[in-house]
Amino acid sequence: MSRPEIILIDIDGTMTGYHSVQKQSDLSPLVHLENLVIKKYGLSRDDANKKICSCGDMEVQCLSEFLLALEIDPQDYFNVLAEDYRKYIYITDDSIRLFKYLKNKGIAVYTATTNSEFCTRIKLSLGGL
Repeated sequence: MSRPEIILIDIDGTMTGYHSVQKQSDLSPLVHLENLVIKKYGLSRDDANKKICSCGDMEVQCLSEFLLALEIDPQDYFNVLAEDYRKYIYITDDSIRLFKYLKNKGIAVYTATTNSEFCTRIKLSLGGL
């Protein structure tokens, strides 16, 4: 039997688990971004939201796409989201071993998820991936 060259895998509920029945963070990604904008520019929450909305269409774009226009360091946004997600989401030990095994074998892994690439990377980082 031939070895696969590519693996397509789901993230939420397959590679990740939840620490509690609450399956979402305390704050939405938008509120985290608003907080960073408030801190950077000294704006009210309403004005921070308007500034974010002026960067694009949140219905079809990931908020991480607005970071450059907002002059927000992507690593800062990544860190606040990861810190929040860590309270609720974990990567299973089996998933970590599987990802490492596939990497060692040179097998490419792609995610099948509605998460943005940015949020997928945050979730995988919780397992050191």
